[in-house]
Amino acid sequence: LGEAAAAFGLGRLEHFNGQSEAARVAFNDALTLYGRANDAGAQARVQVAFGDLEKDTFRGAQAAQHYRAAREQWAMQPEPKNDPHVVLNMDRAPLMPAGEARARAVLDQADKIFHNIGDIEAQGDVAMLFGALEWNLGKPGAASAAFQSARMLYSQAGLAPKEAEAALNTARFEILQGYNIAANESLAAAAQLWAGDAIGTARISAAQGELERLQGRVGQAKAALGKAAPVLAAAGAPGALDRKSTRLNSSHTDIS
Repeated sequence: LGEAAAAFGLGRLEHFNGQSEAARVAFNDALTLYGRANDAGAQARVQVAFGDLEKDTFRGAQAAQHYRAAREQWAMQPEPKNDPHVVLNMDRAPLMPAGEARARAVLDQADKIFHNIGDIEAQGDVAMLFGALEWNLGKPGAASAAFQSARMLYSQAGLAPKEAEAALNTARFEILQGYNIAANESLAAAAQLWAGDAIGTARISAAQGELERLQGRVGQAKAALGKAAPVLAAAGAPGALDRKSTRLNSSHTDIS
């Protein structure tokens, strides 16, 4: 651990002094050493520093890879956890651990980073997180707009599963707002994008059941929910909208 920390510190110093190749060597050494010590949290911190280096040297694709690895490793760390870097803070931002203003600042800064390096998928992730934040603040219109923005970004990036997630979240807000036709369209789009995904299909059925229930179509609601329940129960997957709970991880944002 001591050697890893020294390599990490050296990498930061080399980056600061403009010695990019030396910084890359030091960061790779730090990642290896922290890996031997089974310290994934420290590896995540090295990955964001590595991402910053690549961003500053205009290597956007490499920066995106390091930032993505950092988020994945950080997501596996148990609570409580804290780090000032926005890429490590962004996935928890909708829970507002430091208040609304700080949450918005984190997401705004993350969006700028990902825009600068051309990471469309991560820009979609930020839009999804903004949607979750707006939902938690009781602003369904703003949340829906954010999810629609995320859906367009994921479509642009060719990421069908994430696009389906955004479409499902959009449908849930349309259901609550009483926009039944729009909700059906969003659910149909999600179903097409999630074709062949049993859990995704079950989650759509759960949302469809809620839509039917709110329209007083009890038989149809029971059938849809009955289809969804055993699949979701077996997978431990979310299936119903609950204003009080936000489930976040590095691969998707699901308000459930």
